[in-house]
Amino acid sequence: MSAPGYAVYSTVPFNSYAGYNGTSMASPMVAGLAGLLKGIKPDLTSEGIKSIILSSVDNIDAYNPGYEDMLGAGQINVYKAITTLCPTLSEIYYTGLTNLCEGQTLTLSTNACTGCSYAWKKDGSIIGTSPTFIAGQSGTYTLRLTRQKCYSEGENSVSVFVNPAPATPDISVSPSNIICNGQSVTLSVTNCNNGTVSWSGGFTGASINASPTVSTNYQATCDLNGCRKSSTTYVTAIQTPVPPIANSLSCATTPTKVWEKKFGGNQKEEFNSLVELADGGLLWIGVSSSPLSGDKTLPNIGFDDLWVIKTDAAGNKLWEKVYGGSAGEYPNAALATTDGGAIITTFSYSGISGDKTTANYGQADIWTLKIDANGIIQQQWTFGGTGEDLPVHLIATADGNYLLSCLSYSPGGTGNKSSTDSPSYGDSDIWVIKFDPTVSDPLAGAIWQKTYGGSSTDAPYLSTETSNGDILIAAYSKSNNNGNKTAPNMDGNNGTMDYWVLRITSATGNLQWDKSYGGAKTASDPAGQNYGDEIPTSIVKSSVSGRYIIGGLSKSQAGTGNKTTALRGDYDGWLVEINESDGSKTNEKTIGGANREDFSSMVRMPNGNGYWVVMRVANTNSGDITATPLGMLDFWVAEIDNDLSLAPRWDRRYGGAYDDSPRNYSIGLTKSGELLVGGIQVTQVVNTDGTAQDYFAVRINECSVSTAATICAGTGVTLYAGGCAGNVSWSNGMSGNTITVTVAGTYTAICTSNGANCLSVASNSVIVTTPPAALTLSGSAPNDVKKATQTIASTQTIPTGSTVIYQAGSSISLLGTFQAQTGSIFKAEIKGCN
Repeated sequence: MSAPGYAVYSTVPFNSYAGYNGTSMASPMVAGLAGLLKGIKPDLTSEGIKSIILSSVDNIDAYNPGYEDMLGAGQINVYKAITTLCPTLSEIYYTGLTNLCEGQTLTLSTNACTGCSYAWKKDGSIIGTSPTFIAGQSGTYTLRLTRQKCYSEGENSVSVFVNPAPATPDISVSPSNIICNGQSVTLSVTNCNNGTVSWSGGFTGASINASPTVSTNYQATCDLNGCRKSSTTYVTAIQTPVPPIANSLSCATTPTKVWEKKFGGNQKEEFNSLVELADGGLLWIGVSSSPLSGDKTLPNIGFDDLWVIKTDAAGNKLWEKVYGGSAGEYPNAALATTDGGAIITTFSYSGISGDKTTANYGQADIWTLKIDANGIIQQQWTFGGTGEDLPVHLIATADGNYLLSCLSYSPGGTGNKSSTDSPSYGDSDIWVIKFDPTVSDPLAGAIWQKTYGGSSTDAPYLSTETSNGDILIAAYSKSNNNGNKTAPNMDGNNGTMDYWVLRITSATGNLQWDKSYGGAKTASDPAGQNYGDEIPTSIVKSSVSGRYIIGGLSKSQAGTGNKTTALRGDYDGWLVEINESDGSKTNEKTIGGANREDFSSMVRMPNGNGYWVVMRVANTNSGDITATPLGMLDFWVAEIDNDLSLAPRWDRRYGGAYDDSPRNYSIGLTKSGELLVGGIQVTQVVNTDGTAQDYFAVRINECSVSTAATICAGTGVTLYAGGCAGNVSWSNGMSGNTITVTVAGTYTAICTSNGANCLSVASNSVIVTTPPAALTLSGSAPNDVKKATQTIASTQTIPTGSTVIYQAGSSISLLGTFQAQTGSIFKAEIKGCN
């Protein structure tokens, strides 16, 4: 190598400096460059230094004619030699557009550079020192690399522009977010200034019209220069109610047993639900441990399975089905669907096996089935976490969805139990899931889910939809006011159970209020016998508008907690009337005797003249219990007044010689106004295969119904509309399930849904007539009462087995061929129309 030049100043022998021309100074210049390289990168070897210097020299043959190839590799270039140690500037890489929207970011990066440090700058100021940088603001971004005190030459750059974001769309809905299915709504966005609006479903424009047939989420997106913001609104489509069944109603003062039925095998059956179907038939739902035997003609799939029987209205068996997996399934609640089928909820220990096509999340999960009118499974859902989750009650809401109330021991965030909306508060919580039955995926179909509870045990029992579309849940609680429970326990932290009633919104599950009702354990109460406990098992509309009655078991003394009525025996029935608006208590009543009475349910009478109460009672009488005992434990049915102030008007026992126990989900009113009471019957204490326990039900009638009635001057006739889950209005302008009319005419009823003014089609007609002055009768007489205000003349034949009554104000003439055959009943009365 060479280092030619003029007056190159450097060291010379004898510890001095001098300047010389030519190549004489090459050695100190090369040595100086070698030292500079070693200083920058101390780990360079001699060979490495030599290689860098040789590779960075400049050929100078052209500048030295006559000396070509005589000047070594060339003239050293200090700058080029040093820059071989500096990092090479790489491109700045990014994915996407540099034209961003507010809130968006762009990730900037470069090639890997060993031993390098990074300096990201925006508009000249250092803003980052990592290999990548996330840009979220407008400006010019540059990058410089540094290695061993040496910078990359120049700085690469990229310019980013951030556009302002549009406003989040403010969606308005007209006339309302709650409509009847099929009605039209207008959805509008007014704050997407200078932007364009698009909607889910492919619609565009600031306003759109929609006619949803099911409850639907609508999403609006505002687009401004490619930048978007979205929001959603939920339009609740209330389903068209099923038309009620209208009849005239004539009620006696005592009940008549229409029939009693029993179904079972040779082992144990547990009866849970008795449901009246759309066609008037009955669905008997329980669990069976029996093999093929008795009434059971189908084998079990696993250990214990659902055994479902369909009967006609008279209790005659039409078909049976067994549902289950390889382990055990245990049903709780069920309800009829408008297509003639039913929804059945059960807790299941089975994995995918048998009829079960969905896996469990934990020890026991909630398995819900939709079956058609023939018992074929159409759909199934599984809900649960990693612990045990048990379904307790199920209702259909007016918007066409289902509300499932569950007892949950699972932590939130496990299985398909939400961690944010369904946290765990205590030993067990109330877990409520509202889901869309048209969606098969339980997570996708869940409209919302919530848990409610305190630090101890909380469990739901029943729920009902109020007239304005909210939900009341009757539960029992051992918790004090902690978690999201605001109502204190009546016995503090002593672990006794209270009625706990919650009112929540159907749309979101938000808690509106909660109240506790109950007593407390006293110092004089015997230890270990559950004193201070109250457990609700029933919730029913009061005869007073805007109120509900909670019924259940009570074992608290009067004057403790907020209980004012005395304890009569071991457990009593305890009725608490409350205001729907705030849960304040308006009335209470204790029913029972000196023994233990297990309250099951309470049903409002179809004529609105009181309530039917159902309990399990022992075989001795006291207090309100006066009916003759039949067995060790009996079904007990009594009628009480609307004011809850009087002793029962009548009471009856039903059952066999041993144990008959009603089940509250098997008790209800039919569309024709009859009372169904279902439960279990033990026909003998034990047999060779275990307990002989069967399904057992009684159908009770106190009121006869007809689509025709006769009315007299100054009197009235009662009309009843059954099968409406909402509110009933009549063609004469009156409202209520039961009305009294005093004018002849044709009457129909319409059902209005809860939470919205959605109307069913009109019911069947009830024809009310006034009797004629004179009546002439002939032919064969059906069972009937014939009335005339003045005279009846008859040549009829009253056939064997018929019962016929003539009533006339002046005279009855039996003429010519008139004949009352053997085995018929004929009665003639001279009486006024009344």
